Formats: sequence, structure tokens, C-alpha cells
Amino acid sequence: MSEENKQINNLENNEPTEQKEEKNTQQTQKEENPKKQEQKKYTDEDVDRIINKKFAKWQKEQQQAVEEAKKLEKMNKDEKTAYKMRQLEKELEEYKQRETLSQMTKIAQNMLSEDGYHVTDKLLEKIVTQDAQTTKDNVLEFRDLIKQEIEKGINERLKGQSPKVKTTNTKQTSLKDLYKIKDPVKRRQEIMKYNFRFAFL
Repeated sequence: MSEENKQINNLENNEPTEQKEEKNTQQTQKEENPKKQEQKKYTDEDVDRIINKKFAKWQKEQQQAVEEAKKLEKMNKDEKTAYKMRQLEKELEEYKQRETLSQMTKIAQNMLSEDGYHVTDKLLEKIVTQDAQTTKDNVLEFRDLIKQEIEKGINERLKGQSPKVKTTNTKQTSLKDLYKIKDPVKRRQEIMKYNFRFAFL
């Protein structure tokens, strides 16, 4: 019995510490909550708007599925088969269009990269169409536009004033001055400059 009493005492003693621990965790949570509230990325209005938008989209999908099921119930076997066939043809056409756009995008990207232009996918979406000829024309027009803009930028930079040439005040040297130079190498160089000046007169 003494062991049971010890266990009961231990349990009784543990209860307050557990309660203290719970109080401490609650206090730390209260302290952390203001920090979390400061770090909120979305306001309650933003969250409500996002949830409402997602819910409306889900409702629309569910409503379409219900309408589809009602249509199928009203149809007989042949009509159901024909309807499903139309749906599959429509889906196949959408896949073909996506594939065509994908191929046209690759071709347009290759055409532009051959000329050294690396274009983003968003820009390619604006250039590429279902028709090959229209896509080619758009790519060529885009390429010409880029070239024009580059030339325009270059011309703008080249416009400015021409650089000023600094002239140094050199005194006229005579042959007597040249012969006064003691160093033979420097004298020869000056004579060459002197002869060069008068060679073009």
C-alpha cells in the first residue's frame, strides 16, 4: 500500500506541474499569436474572396456535370452515342489546335533564335497563330521591328557632337633648331617630323 500511496502522491504532485506546463504553453502561444498576426500575408477579406471564387468555380463545374447527366438521361441509346461522339470530336479538335500551336511556337522560336533573338513564351503567344503563313508574317514583322529599334537606338547614341580634337601649341621649328639637339636619335626623329610636315606642302 505504501507504494500505491507514493504513486498517488506523485500523480497529485504531477497534476499541478502539468497544469503549470499547460499555462506556460498557453502563454507562449498567446505571445506567438501577435507575431503570427503581424506576419499575415492575406487579410480576412482576401481569404474570403479567394474561397468564394474557388467555391463559385466548383459550383459551376458541378452544375455543368448535373446538366450533362440530365441531357444523357433524356436521350435514347443512339442519341447518347452520337452526343458522346460529338464530345470526343470536339475534344480531339481542341487537342489538334494545341498541337498545332505548339509546333508553330517551336518553328517561330527557331526562326528567331537563328537571328540571335531569344524570346519569352508570353511574347511567342502573341506572335504565333493557327495559320502557318500568318505566323511567319508575324515573326518577320517582329524581327524587322526589333532591327529598326536597334538601329534607332544606335543612331540616337551616335547623334551627339563629334569629339573635339585638342590642338597643342607647337612652335615652328627651323633647321637651325633641329641641329641644336645634342642627342642624335632625338635629332633624327625631329628631322623626320620636320621633313614629313613639308612633304605635303
